[in-house]
Amino acid sequence: MYVDMEWWKQIRLEVLRGETSKREILRREGIHCKTLQKILSYSEPPGYQMNKQAFLKLYGYEPAHVSKII
Repeated sequence: MYVDMEWWKQIRLEVLRGETSKREILRREGIHCKTLQKILSYSEPPGYQMNKQAFLKLYGYEPAHVSKII
C-alpha cells in the first residue's frame, strides 16, 4: 500500500493540473490504473480497513481438537 504523503500529493497534483497524463504516470511510477484512480479520488492515502465479513466468518469458530482439550 502506498502511504507516502509527498508521493501521493505529487502524483495527484501533476494529473489534476494537467502537467502529466495519467498514462505517463502509470508508466513512470509502475502503478496499476486502479491505484491511480484512488490517488485521484482521495486527497490523502486511505488507511487500512479490515474486511468485516472475514471477521464474522471466523467469529465463533472453534477447531475440533481445541474443543476436545477443553
